[in-house]
Amino acid sequence: MNKNIILTASICLTLFLTSCKSDKPQPKNVASEFLGAYLSADFNKAASYCTPKLSEELKLAVKEIENLNESLKKQITTSTAEFVPQIGEIEKIGKGDTLIVNYRIVKSSPDSTLDANVADVIKSSISLVKDEIVGWKVLKLNK
Repeated sequence: MNKNIILTASICLTLFLTSCKSDKPQPKNVASEFLGAYLSADFNKAASYCTPKLSEELKLAVKEIENLNESLKKQITTSTAEFVPQIGEIEKIGKGDTLIVNYRIVKSSPDSTLDANVADVIKSSISLVKDEIVGWKVLKLNK
């Protein structure tokens, strides 16, 4: 009898804990998806991961790119497509509703025509802020 009660309680606890899991994207995934879209010059997609203010800034960048001639647009997207983000350490700020996500940008293929010294020079961070409704959003690109 006691074994049945313990087993039932264990099953109920497991079901309760798994049902509390959030469907909201995790900070590392948000940062990775944002940076991937940003690097591929898909600013509309990148903007979807941002706070409204940063989203508006990215949409202005879209307008600037749309004004470029087609060959220059293609050159930008071709060159940036050779880079991929690698997410590093994530630091909590304050009560944990703001995070600093460190990252570096590396070449996606070693046989790239780009200078090998460029492969790992971009190291920076972005700030994420927790939105209680939608989850984590990119707040700003840090310098």
